[in-house]
Amino acid sequence: MLCLLDSRRKQDLIALFFAITVVLLVFQDALRRIWHPFSYIDETVALLGLLYSGLVLLTGKGNISWKQVLLPIISLGVFAASGLLGNVLYRYQPWKSVVIDLYTNLKFFFAINTGFLFLRLLPWETLKQQANLCARSATAYLFAVFLLDRALHIFEGQVRHGIRSAELFFTHPTYLAGAVVFLLCLMAAFFENKNRIYILMDLIMIAFTLRSKTIVSTIVFVALWTFLVIWKKEMKRWHLVMLGIAGAAVAWPQIHYYFIELHNWSARSVLLITALKIMKDYFPIGTGFGTYASSEAAKHYSPVYEKYGFQNNWELRNVADRANTKRLIEKFDIPRHRLWGGPYLNDSFWPIIFGQTGVLGTAAYVTAMGSLTYRCWKLKEASFYSFATVLYIWFHLLICSIAESAFNNPTAVPLALVMGMVLAAAAKSEKTDV
Repeated sequence: MLCLLDSRRKQDLIALFFAITVVLLVFQDALRRIWHPFSYIDETVALLGLLYSGLVLLTGKGNISWKQVLLPIISLGVFAASGLLGNVLYRYQPWKSVVIDLYTNLKFFFAINTGFLFLRLLPWETLKQQANLCARSATAYLFAVFLLDRALHIFEGQVRHGIRSAELFFTHPTYLAGAVVFLLCLMAAFFENKNRIYILMDLIMIAFTLRSKTIVSTIVFVALWTFLVIWKKEMKRWHLVMLGIAGAAVAWPQIHYYFIELHNWSARSVLLITALKIMKDYFPIGTGFGTYASSEAAKHYSPVYEKYGFQNNWELRNVADRANTKRLIEKFDIPRHRLWGGPYLNDSFWPIIFGQTGVLGTAAYVTAMGSLTYRCWKLKEASFYSFATVLYIWFHLLICSIAESAFNNPTAVPLALVMGMVLAAAAKSEKTDV
C-alpha cells in the first residue's frame, strides 16, 4: 500500500506512526487500565525491531557492519541457549511461559533495532521535529495535571519523607517516572533550546515520585548534563566510577534496609541470595526461562520457589495457596490487608538472569551489554547530547535493576527506542547504513 504513495506522503504517514508510537508508549500504563490489550504496546514495538532484524538478515540489505553486531548476536544466542537448555533438562514450566519469558528477556535489544528502523525510514530532522513536538506536548499535559494534583489531591499517592508522592493516573509512581524519563530522554537526544523548560518540568515530576531510585536518577541526569553539555567537559571512565559511587551513597539507606537490615527476609534480598545458590546448584546453565524471579515464574508459581522454601516467606508466598496464606497470617500475626505477595516475586532484575540462565547465560548477557555499552561510549565523538542521553539511560536502568525488572520492564522499551535512534544516527554518519 505504501509503495503506491509518493515519497513525501509516505514519510508523512511514517512520521505520524512514529508520533502515535511515542504517545502510546508514554501513556501505556494508564491506557491498559482502560483496555487490557494496551499492555502489549511495548511488546509490539519490540516486535517491529525483531521483524526488521529478520528482514535484514534474510535479504542482506542494510549494509550491516558485522564487526559491530557479531559479538552481541553470539552473546545473546548463548544467553538464550543457556536458559532453553535448563528448560529442556528440568521442565519446571510449560513452554508457553518459556517462550513468553524468553521474548521478555530479549525485547530490550529488539526495541533498539526498532530505533534503527525508524531512522532508516525517516530523516533525523523529521524524527527530531516529531519527537520534540510529542515530548513537549505530553510533558506540558502531565505537568499541568501534576500541579493540579499537588493543589487538590486528585489522585492517590504514598506519603514518603513527609511528602505525598506523585502517581497521577498511573498504576504506580514507578510507571509515571518511566513515562517521564522517556520524555526527558527524547528531548535530551533531540535537544533544542526551547526544550529546557520542559526538561525541568520532567525532572521535577521524576523527583516527586519519591522513589529512591528516581531521586538518584534525577541527580545523575543533572550531573551528566551539566558536565557534558553545559561545561562541555570530556568524560573519563573514572568520572563514571565517581558518579556511580555518589549514586550508591544517595541510595545507601534503601540498599542497607533491603539487603542488610532485612537480610534473608526481604523479597529482594532472598531473591538475590537464592539466585546465587541456584547458579551453584544448577551450574552452569540455571533453571530455564520462566522459572525464577520473572513475571511468568510469578504468574505460574514456579516449582523452583517451592524447592527453595519461598512458600514460607510472606512476601514470596504463592498467593493462590489459601491454606498457606492462613498459616502465615497466624504465624506472623499479619493483618490481612498487609499480607503482601505476588508482586514481590518479580521485584528485581539480576536474580532473573542469575537464576534462569546460570553462570554461562549471565556471562553471555553481560558480554552483550558490554558490547552495547562500548558502542554507546563511542558516541562522545559524535554528539554531546547523544552521549549524555545514552549514558543517562544506562545509569537509570542499572539503578532501577536493583528494585525492579529494569531491562525486562515495559518502561525500558521506550528508552531502548531512543538508544537505537541515537546509535543509528551515529552509524549513518560513519557511512554505515544499519
